[in-house]
Amino acid sequence: MSTGAVQLPADLFRDLDLASEEVRQNFRAHLSEWAKHPPFYVDQKGSPQAVVARFGDMRTVLTDRKRFSAVPPVQDGAAMKKFMPNKFMNVTPPTQIEGAAHARIRNLVNPAFTASALARYGSVIDRTVEGILDRAVADGRQFDAMDQFASWLMPLVMLEGMFGFTPQERADFVTMNQCLRLTSKLSPDDPFPPEYTDAFARAEATIEGIVATRRGQPGDDIISKLVMSNEDGDTLSDRELFELVFVFGAGAIESTAATIGGALLSLAQHPDQFVQVKHDPSLIPAALDECMRYHGPGFLLFTRYAMVDTELDGTPLPAGMPIYVCNQAASYDPVQYPDPLRFDIHRHPENVPVFGGGAHFCLGNRLARMVMIQALTRLFERFPAIDLADPDFVPVYDGALSETQLVSLPMQV
Repeated sequence: MSTGAVQLPADLFRDLDLASEEVRQNFRAHLSEWAKHPPFYVDQKGSPQAVVARFGDMRTVLTDRKRFSAVPPVQDGAAMKKFMPNKFMNVTPPTQIEGAAHARIRNLVNPAFTASALARYGSVIDRTVEGILDRAVADGRQFDAMDQFASWLMPLVMLEGMFGFTPQERADFVTMNQCLRLTSKLSPDDPFPPEYTDAFARAEATIEGIVATRRGQPGDDIISKLVMSNEDGDTLSDRELFELVFVFGAGAIESTAATIGGALLSLAQHPDQFVQVKHDPSLIPAALDECMRYHGPGFLLFTRYAMVDTELDGTPLPAGMPIYVCNQAASYDPVQYPDPLRFDIHRHPENVPVFGGGAHFCLGNRLARMVMIQALTRLFERFPAIDLADPDFVPVYDGALSETQLVSLPMQV
C-alpha cells in the first residue's frame, strides 16, 4: 500500500482494529507484544496509520518537534483529513497546540499547579475522601470501588473542592464527561448523538458562566488563579480559560477513576504486595508509579503527525501520516522495564509514560498524583483489611476509544 509517493512495506501492516473490544478487554496481552517491535501500520477507516509502541520510539515522537507534531500538517492548501471524530467538538486542548502558542499557555497555567500552590488543598482532599468513604460503606462492608469511590474523586475533590464548582455545575460537567464514550465508535463524518451534543452544550454554558463569575469576583479557587494569571501583562482570554477548564475536567475525571481502579485491582491481584502497601503508607507513591506502569487508564495518547517524510527504525512515516502513540505499550517495553509483565511495587519505574512526555507532558499530573496518593492513603488507613469481594473477580473494561476503565470493582472492608 502507498501513501503519496511513499510505498509502505506490506509486511508492516497488521490486521488490527484499535477500537475493538477484543483489544480493550485483553490490552495487556496485545500491548506487551506490540512493545517488542518497531512501529507498524494499521488500516483505520481506509487509511494507513502508524502505531508506535516501544518506549524509545514513543519518546522520539513526543520530543522531536521538527519531525512530529500534535497539529496535522497542511497539504495542498488544506489541513489533513481527520481519521477519528473530535470528541471535544469545538474545544482545542493544549495537547493539540504547538510552538510559541503552546509555551505561552503553559507559562500562564503552571503557577496554579505548582507543589506549593496545590499543598493548601491537602485538607480538602482528606475531608472529601472521608465523605466519599462514609457513603460507600453506609449500607454494609461491601462496595463498588469504581461506582462508589473512584468515580467520585475528581468530581468532588477537583471540581467542587479545588475549582469551586457548585453541585449543579459539577453534575452538568460530569454528565458531559460520561457522554464522551458515545463518540468512541464514530467515524469522523458521523453526527454526534443528540445526548452528547445536549450534554456538551450544558457543560459549555456552565463553564462559560463560571469563567464570567470569576472574572467579576475572583475567589480562592484554581479557576480564579488562572483568571488572575499574568505574565508581563499577558493574561488568558475567556476562550482560553473555557478550554483549559474543560480539558482539565474532561481529562482528569475518567482517567483518574480508571487509574485508581487499575491500581486497586493490580494490588489486590498481588496479595503479598497489597499487604505491604496497606500497612506502610510510605510505599504508596512508589506503588502508584508501578500501578500506573502496569495498568494505566488507557493505551493511546493524542494522535501525532509526521511533518516530513521520515522513518523510525526502518518503518517509513510519510509526511502527514497520523501516528498513534501507545503509551501503555511503552510501559511494557522490556528494554526500558525489564520483565515488564511482573508487577513489583519496589521496582521504582522511571519516566512512566501515563502522563505523556515532551513539551505536552500533562499539566495536571501533579494534581492527579496528589489526589490519588492521598485517596489511597485514607482508604488504606481506614480499611486496612480491604480486598476484592470475589477473589476470582474477572475485570471488564469500558470507556471512550482506547480507555481501560473498569466497569465495576466489588471490594469488601
